[in-house]
Amino acid sequence: MMTTKKLGKVSWFPLPYNSGHRNVQGRLGASLILGLTTLGSSPVQALKTDFGMEYRATAFALQSSAFENASGESDTDNGLGHLVRVKANFLDEDTGISVRTSIELAGDRWVGDDHDTGSNAPSFNTTSRGDNVRLDLGYVQIPLSKVILHVGRVASSFNHCFISCDDRHDTLLVFGQLGRNTTLFAEYYRVNDTSPFQSKDNGGEVDVGVISKFNGIKTGLLYGVWENSYDSGYGTPDANGYDMSGVNLLTGYVSGDIGHFTATAGFNWFGGGNVKYRDGDGKTTGQVFSSDSPAAYLRLVRDSAPWQFGLQVVGVWDGGYVSPGFDTWSSMLNSNPTATNNPTSLYAIGQGFGLKGFDQNLIATKIGFDVTPKLNITGAVGRLHIDNHGKLSYTAKEQESSMVYDLRFTYKVRKGVKLWWNLGYLEKNRAAEGLHGNGLSGVGSVATFDEDAKATSLNLTVDF
Repeated sequence: MMTTKKLGKVSWFPLPYNSGHRNVQGRLGASLILGLTTLGSSPVQALKTDFGMEYRATAFALQSSAFENASGESDTDNGLGHLVRVKANFLDEDTGISVRTSIELAGDRWVGDDHDTGSNAPSFNTTSRGDNVRLDLGYVQIPLSKVILHVGRVASSFNHCFISCDDRHDTLLVFGQLGRNTTLFAEYYRVNDTSPFQSKDNGGEVDVGVISKFNGIKTGLLYGVWENSYDSGYGTPDANGYDMSGVNLLTGYVSGDIGHFTATAGFNWFGGGNVKYRDGDGKTTGQVFSSDSPAAYLRLVRDSAPWQFGLQVVGVWDGGYVSPGFDTWSSMLNSNPTATNNPTSLYAIGQGFGLKGFDQNLIATKIGFDVTPKLNITGAVGRLHIDNHGKLSYTAKEQESSMVYDLRFTYKVRKGVKLWWNLGYLEKNRAAEGLHGNGLSGVGSVATFDEDAKATSLNLTVDF
């Protein structure tokens, strides 16, 4: 069975003989909430406060004989979970400086009366686990002469969730306007640092980018590079080394209207990594992004009330990367944001992390209909094709295509309250590296995907 490595933005499947990787989560005590509330009552400063709440609940069921074949006792599982976040923002009106926070009071799969769930418990937020009160977001925003500075733990999404989706980053971010329609930004983002006086495990990333809008056309471009903290050379990679060392990233998108449709196209490119894994013959596999690894998508959507239509194509070559949170229009394929995990997501394209010859593509279409102003029904169907070119010796086939089906009912109960039900079906694909699972269901990676998978969930969100 393969293990999963946590590499900041990405979690990748190594070849079977590779070692695991550490996973460290942060925690925050309730004393901070008390301290922030006390701040809001200070009469000395012109302090403006803003509070909010986010609640999410889910009930789900999963079925696939692939889980039973992988030493499970059953081919089915079901569970429940909920997420409670308290949001508090504080603005000093005299200086414009603000502190923005979000605290998770709960966010785990229900495990029964004993809530000692531990740091690796199934949870919505894969960057913050456990049954303790913990930090979701917390950063200061400081307006300077012509730029704005963010310092702390922030939320991150970019390129329509193709590269990053509801992530949480410990970062130093600065951004400013260039004219009326263009924003420039730069950040230093500490992806990994688990051991003091151990530089080879440091995972710092520097990003620079631009976002613009002209004549209704939206564009974005970001270049990033991970620091050269470790180089595996020709030896076996050190388990304590940071696998993304030296990797370069380029991601971008363009979006605008073409006739009655809104078209969006984007890409990710990774390469230049210092850490090189090898196969049984001593040849480099391409992991972790030591060679060129591209991915791209094209999406066309039309909203012609009460109907909605969509078509999208996704391509991944040589182990290119796609965020698990990218919306494939299937509840079982990707569609699994980092901080709000989807319990029915059981496979994700774009998780080869540079594996040469590992190619994937997806073609999907969807049709939605507003039955009433509050009730929408959307159906989607897609075709997933995987070709591993013999790079995964344990799979039954080198290439295979699978059909993907999805049905969703969404009901807007009232302002801030939404209820939806998903039903998904994913045909087996014996060229895939295996089912991935997700953080909330607690399903880990399964080394085979030799049986069909089915899943359903009933979900409730409340925001105010």
